Amino acid sequence: TINISKSSTNEKESYNIDVDSTKQSVVISATTDEVHATTKGTGTFNLVTGENTFNIVVTAENGEEKTYTIVINKEKSDNSKLSSLSIEQTTITPEFSPSTLNYFANVDYSVTNIDIEATASDSNATIEGIGNKELNTGVNIFEIVVTSENNTQTTYKITVTRAKNNNANLNNITLSGGYELSPSFDSSISSYEVNVPNETESIEIT
Repeated sequence: TINISKSSTNEKESYNIDVDSTKQSVVISATTDEVHATTKGTGTFNLVTGENTFNIVVTAENGEEKTYTIVINKEKSDNSKLSSLSIEQTTITPEFSPSTLNYFANVDYSVTNIDIEATASDSNATIEGIGNKELNTGVNIFEIVVTSENNTQTTYKITVTRAKNNNANLNNITLSGGYELSPSFDSSISSYEVNVPNETESIEIT
């Protein structure tokens, strides 16, 4: 519903119209009382948030002019939802929906950083909490906050679990006395033999 309020003077007619945030454009048309009069300022116009002022100038056959002013007030959007949310390195669950606020993801230990990507449903909304994020081993919680034009906020949460390191390998084995392992050390080999003289009572393994 569009509400129009009118105030008149001898020289000017003015109208105020309120529209909601979803209204993107307006068509202004005008009809004169006198067929020989002409109008300027009609047509299709895009709307911005806030006040939009349009002047329609009517010129009579004798050249006299009268101006009608229309002020259209477009409300600020309260849309603080996302249209997309994802992690470049993995898949979030459940599948994204604008009304679902909590998501989960798992990554291998080798993944040390993730990139959170998101798009707002309303291009005038702002998003905080996206971009490259460093991961700790275990549970990592990230919040993505969407703020609409009228400061309405919606917070989405992603819980990312990074697997613990399962590497139980040694980097090297060293024997005192210059003794050598057989076969030569390899982290993938778990059994070795060492030949030492009979008089050797002990060796140090590091």
